[in-house]
Amino acid sequence: MKVTKNEDGKTMDISGYRSMIENLFYLTARRLDIAYSVGVCVRYQADPKESHLNLVKRILKYIQGNNLLSWFSKKQNFVSISTTEAEYIASRSSCTQLLWMKQMLEEYDVKPGVMTLYCDNISAISISKNPVQHNKTKHIDIRHHFIRELVEDKVIKLEHISTKRQMANIFIKRLDVNQFEYLRTALGLCVMDK
Repeated sequence: MKVTKNEDGKTMDISGYRSMIENLFYLTARRLDIAYSVGVCVRYQADPKESHLNLVKRILKYIQGNNLLSWFSKKQNFVSISTTEAEYIASRSSCTQLLWMKQMLEEYDVKPGVMTLYCDNISAISISKNPVQHNKTKHIDIRHHFIRELVEDKVIKLEHISTKRQMANIFIKRLDVNQFEYLRTALGLCVMDK
């Protein structure tokens, strides 16, 4: 898409445009694939036109695809009784990140639809889809169960992904060489020669 100063175009709200650019600029630290396009948009902050806003929205729609946008790792400050419980609680934390991204996109008139959270624990996914308390889950703090509401309201869907394909593992687990290279390639990262 060719972008020009476009002096005859419809002038847009400067503060709203700058806010979008700030958020996109923040993402460039993790998403080098958008760095150039965001850099082009930055040039038009003083007098943004409708064509510039359309480019920003196009970048947001590109990001909205099935790309890894965010990851974080946090040690839980309590002891989980099972791996399932630990994964379920971690999924709750991930849902808060997804909600933040959804709100950011909606603020810019991009409708993300149902957002997908990939989880490699089938039992944790089952807990999120079943609103009934069971003996094995009744001890889990109620604040973690808001995932169920998000799933029921079709805001978020949890999908199973095999542990070998779970991209976040490259950041949080010790991997053998083959697994590391597979995930590195899946993330689009490359080896830098010395």
